[in-house]
Amino acid sequence: MGEAKRKKEAAAVKAARAKRVLTAIEEVGIPIPTGMEYSDPRLVDAARTAGKLLDLAFDVMEKSNARANSVPVMTGLAMQLHGNLDYLLDHIVNNGGSPVSVGCHEGCAWCCHQNVEVSILEAILIAVETAHDERGTKFDERSQSLLSLSDRERAVQGEPCPFLDDRNKCSIYKVRPVACRSYLAPDPRQCESSFRLAKEGHESETQFYAEPQISGTAFKAVLDAMAFDFGYQHDLVDLVSTVATIRKDPSIIERWLSGEKVFEPKSHDSHFVQTT
Repeated sequence: MGEAKRKKEAAAVKAARAKRVLTAIEEVGIPIPTGMEYSDPRLVDAARTAGKLLDLAFDVMEKSNARANSVPVMTGLAMQLHGNLDYLLDHIVNNGGSPVSVGCHEGCAWCCHQNVEVSILEAILIAVETAHDERGTKFDERSQSLLSLSDRERAVQGEPCPFLDDRNKCSIYKVRPVACRSYLAPDPRQCESSFRLAKEGHESETQFYAEPQISGTAFKAVLDAMAFDFGYQHDLVDLVSTVATIRKDPSIIERWLSGEKVFEPKSHDSHFVQTT
């Protein structure tokens, strides 16, 4: 009876934690791709994965007795979750149920010419990682011309990400955002075509695989849910303008950690363009 009681109590604790986690995810929200129903198994699986990862993040916090209002702890959690996402994406590409032939390769950077929407924590991680090296200095130089541009204006001008180096390689690859990690396309020629159409002022749609994108969106929801649960601003923000804001005034991070709403939210119509 004693063992049965312990198992029952453990199950109750697990159920309570799961409810708290899924409530946080629901509060922040996982966007649904165009044409996909809320009941789609892929979206349900992504939400479950996100819930498990958020639970893992809370476990790390509790076991380490770490304070949530610590930049190293929060950025460390972000990097840990990035690693988990990379593992999941590798599984989807190499061991998934349906064939996934990814056309992305080193030096292919057609998708690196658009504004990227990130969690505040990701922007902080990138700003911290590049604070005292050449990548940050080059970012300052290259980002100035982008700060006043709308998404459409930037697409027409064809300006690259300020973190894209002279060899078309991502200089922040290790800490690149979830949006970049999960944007896996089947054909780089189609990406190039979309880039050129955008430069001509035409609407364009880029094909990409749904499963990696949905998984990435769930992971981004985890990062936002962590911030939400700890009482921090959890809006999605523009990568370039937010990193620029932090570099101009690094003390803004401490204000964010104190619970102030200090970053400009990113306005958007849709998180997804097209799923394949």
